[in-house]
Parts: sequence; structure tokens; C-alpha cells
Amino acid sequence: MFIRQMQQMHQKGREALISHRLQTQSVTDSLLMTLRDVVFAFQSEGSIAQRFGAISAVIVERGQIILEQCESLLHYTEQNYFSFLQEFYKGQRSVLFRLLEVLPVYSSTQEQSLQAAIQFLRDHRDVRGVTLSPTTAGV
Repeated sequence: MFIRQMQQMHQKGREALISHRLQTQSVTDSLLMTLRDVVFAFQSEGSIAQRFGAISAVIVERGQIILEQCESLLHYTEQNYFSFLQEFYKGQRSVLFRLLEVLPVYSSTQEQSLQAAIQFLRDHRDVRGVTLSPTTAGV
């Protein structure tokens, strides 16, 4: 049952990524047009200074905005829907910790990284932030 819930969360994450892409399509289109214009300006006739001036005219004062938009869109490349999972995970957090308490997990090999990761989760069960700071994580 828990595995089914996790599969549903991942499906919802994939759907959220598709929805996000539909909502940001106009930004993507705008960035593509800007890239086209920059390449066109680069390939135009004239000296390097003239071509650089043409590129500058395309970007004008939007350079920082363009970079921020690119960074925002790059975060969701290659079907990366994991950042959307946090919203769906919130309701399942206690179930995961109860499962870790009840189910003994042991490695079938000498590798202990899975058990170390589970112990890390147990040790930080009460931490509610999005990330762990080095002082919280004991680093």
C-alpha cells in the first residue's frame, strides 16, 4: 500500500511538471526568440564591435531577467519532477517514519550506505525545514 502511495506521488509530480511546462510556455517561447535574435545579430555583416552592438540591442537591459528565466526553466529539464514531490510528500511523511520504525532494514552485502541513510532520516525526524543546515546535519 505504501509503495502504491509513493507511485501515485510520483505520478502527481510528473503531472505537475507537465502543468508547469504549459504555464511557462510563453517564457520559453520568448527566450527562444531572444536566442534567435542574438544568433542573427552575431551572424550579421560588420565588425565585431558592430555585431556586439547588435547583440546588445537585442538584450538591452533584460540580461538579468533572461538569466533568471533560463535558470528557472533549466531546473525542470530532463523530466526532473522531483522538486514538485515535496508538496505531495508532506502528507506521507509520518507514514514513512512509521514504516522505518516497524520494518527492519538490513543490507544483504557489506555495503552500509542504505542503513546510514535510514539512520540519518531517523536522527533528523523532527527537522521540518526544506534543507538541513550543516549544524543540523552534524557535519
